[in-house]
Amino acid sequence: MAETKDFKSLFDKLDGLLSTVDLSDVTAESAGFTELPDGYYLCEVEKTEIRESKSSKMPMAAFTFKILEDGYTAEVNESGETVINNIKKTANRKIFIYYVFKDERSVKRFATDMLKFEGEEEGEPLLPKEAFLNADTVNDALEILTGMRIYVHVSTTVNEDDTKTTWNNLISWKRAKALDLPC
Repeated sequence: MAETKDFKSLFDKLDGLLSTVDLSDVTAESAGFTELPDGYYLCEVEKTEIRESKSSKMPMAAFTFKILEDGYTAEVNESGETVINNIKKTANRKIFIYYVFKDERSVKRFATDMLKFEGEEEGEPLLPKEAFLNADTVNDALEILTGMRIYVHVSTTVNEDDTKTTWNNLISWKRAKALDLPC
């Protein structure tokens, strides 16, 4: 008898929630979230881990970034001046970046991006290249990067078949300042 009562309580809660939801604009093509617009996003490394890629089963470094404030576009006007505009309602969103270690090129790309995290001196990497020579030091480096801030540049390209590819690239503080982004 108690199970029936608990089940009724659960259904009552669900009915209460469903009665407040407007489904008039929902279609089979509706997405659960909107893609981030192209722009620059000040982020904090929220989580890092080394794990196995689901598709290739190769080792990879997985990053979760939390956007700290609304993003920015940086465009050059006719006078050659950089114009910075806000991208509203993007703070607190997440950006996920994965580095699959499959060959020399992919390892070099990972190391290059990790060197964009700068220490006290502008333009000086927080971590040395030696931090990326074996699994233990890479794991330690990822722990050090957790909580660090960096800009992520989101850009989208349209392919020949009209599909879109989104690129998430880390931007050093030195580069962010050159773009006149708030630092």
